[in-house]
Amino acid sequence: ARIGYGRFGKRILPVLLGGMIGASVCYLTAAFSMNTVLSLVACVLTGLFTSMLWPGTLILMEEKIPSPGVAAYALMAAGGDFGASVAPQMLGIIVDNVSASEWAAQMSTALSLSTEQIGMKVGMLAAAVMMLGLAVGVSAEVVSGNCGKDGDNLTWEYDTETCVLTISGEGEMKDYSVNYSNDTTTAPWGTYYSSIKTVCLADDIVSVGKYAFYLCSRITELTLSASIASIGNSAFYDCYGITELTLPTSITFIGNSAFQYCSSLKEVTIPNTITTLGNYIFEGCTALTSVTLPENLSTIGTYTFSRCKNLTEIPFPASLTKIGGMAFGDCTSLKKATFHGDAPELGSTTFKNTSADLTLHYIDGKTGWTSPTWEQSGVTYNTATFI
Repeated sequence: ARIGYGRFGKRILPVLLGGMIGASVCYLTAAFSMNTVLSLVACVLTGLFTSMLWPGTLILMEEKIPSPGVAAYALMAAGGDFGASVAPQMLGIIVDNVSASEWAAQMSTALSLSTEQIGMKVGMLAAAVMMLGLAVGVSAEVVSGNCGKDGDNLTWEYDTETCVLTISGEGEMKDYSVNYSNDTTTAPWGTYYSSIKTVCLADDIVSVGKYAFYLCSRITELTLSASIASIGNSAFYDCYGITELTLPTSITFIGNSAFQYCSSLKEVTIPNTITTLGNYIFEGCTALTSVTLPENLSTIGTYTFSRCKNLTEIPFPASLTKIGGMAFGDCTSLKKATFHGDAPELGSTTFKNTSADLTLHYIDGKTGWTSPTWEQSGVTYNTATFI
């Protein structure tokens, strides 16, 4: 089990929970089964299920306490030694007292077992209850900490039972990165990246840090505060559970790849406070069917809406001057692009691999356009005018 986790493991909590529940089932089997072979197999499997509990506790401590230090490991080791010596003694006391009881003698006659066997079965039952209690404690914990750029200006709290992450306080959130050893965010809630369902940000939070919710794929409800001014790079990368997104009118910056691969996102309205869209922001949002761009937008970066395969049309504001390469590349259903201003600068791959019927519509009289075709960066487009 330890070799398997070292090679393939990413999250220790499910491993600990699975080990506790598995051990409980084995203990219960040994306690109630009258089949000697089955009881023996259950005892053997108990060793497998409990093999990750001790090293898993150390891993969990390291995840929850950054740079815990030698003293913390020493205390954990001492606690482990204490538990390894005291727990068997406590179970031995239970077994001895049960074996010597009148109840054990009665059960011995009824079940054709010795009083010692009755005592051992009760001891196994006690061990199962202990394991189940630990499992409940692990699965229903509320964890918290700081996540502000200035330390404690922001705090977070995650309820493992409701799967709700709440971030409170005021000011900027800390920027994070990717832990490439297990492909998760280095944010303090990264341990729970695959279980977080709801994210609530307090009204006075002004930024979402880089990689803050990277690969938090089960998020289905996202409430951004009305004060958010900045969303960092890859903040919601591959959060493919998000279906709705309301960006506040306070926002002025959206980082590269902020919503990349949010493949369930269907509609997005970008507020007029945004003047530039960076690279890869909505790439791979394959369910996206409607995009409303800000009125003051001047530049769209590279791959910004690439691979939005359900997008059929896109209107551009009069302020737009440049669209980067592959910005709408591989938008295979895109048939209509409407421009309200003069002809912008396009890359040679801006609309690469879009529908063969793609037509660029422009207002008659705007400069830089030609009809029925228009050439830009070596690519010829079909065009049409409208009033």
